[in-house]
Amino acid sequence: MTSKIEIPSWYPLPVYKRELTPEEWLHEFFKRSKINDILANPFLTQQNRLEIFNAIILRDEIIDIRSALRGQLGQPIRDLSIAEILYLAELIKQDKSYTENPQTRILESAIKTKAQNIPLTNEQKEVFTQFYDIPWHSFHENTNDKNWYPRIPYLMGAPVTINAYYFRTDILGVLKNLLTRWTHKKLRAISSDVFSTWSEKQILAIFDLRVWYKINNIEFSKIDLARLLWPNPPVSKKKKATTVYLDDYIDEAIDLCDTNIHHGNVSMLFQTCESRKFLKEKQNSLKAT
Repeated sequence: MTSKIEIPSWYPLPVYKRELTPEEWLHEFFKRSKINDILANPFLTQQNRLEIFNAIILRDEIIDIRSALRGQLGQPIRDLSIAEILYLAELIKQDKSYTENPQTRILESAIKTKAQNIPLTNEQKEVFTQFYDIPWHSFHENTNDKNWYPRIPYLMGAPVTINAYYFRTDILGVLKNLLTRWTHKKLRAISSDVFSTWSEKQILAIFDLRVWYKINNIEFSKIDLARLLWPNPPVSKKKKATTVYLDDYIDEAIDLCDTNIHHGNVSMLFQTCESRKFLKEKQNSLKAT
């Protein structure tokens, strides 16, 4: 059965079928993360959006990736930025458990007073000390869930307070445990297996088709999209009915698309490519000596 949705004249792009290098994945992810940023502008007309899509996705008109990213990435660990601190404060202030706390007003007055280097009143001292011992993520709907911990999507930075009077080994041990929790139990890594999965699930094609259909106000179902992407459906190892299996398959593919094509992976791919470049240069240098 063929798809009932309109097939764009540009589909499929050659990049969908090729085995891409890390550098090529970086280029393609960067293009699509820029598309997301630009199309978020509510004042763009439909024609504007189509022109941007055609320029970036179809004609590959995009600025140099390294010049755009080099100044943003920095070191793997850095100081919390002003923007992140203010973002954290705003997240807390939007939570009802904070705003409806009867002591919130006293706490905020104490903070302003303390910032001006003015002595606190006894009431301000008491409330400030009380809140000083409360972790920042306590004002979150899932904080009482023992398995929950604030993840990077909830906050761009990961603020901690370090007591320098503890032994260095103790501090490093705690930081290691926190890092494990912040990074979902393991640090993310990109391997050839990941690239193969991205290709197999056609996440670039899924991204492009969904954006193009949205720009053109064309409604489509997931199963229609799946039939366009895989006219000859993958064989189910569990012998499910084709429609049911294809529905599961497109769900997995869309999830991969949504969770991978974003700025975080662009940064990680950039670092991967920079490491590859460094190793290659080092190997060439050793061969020359």
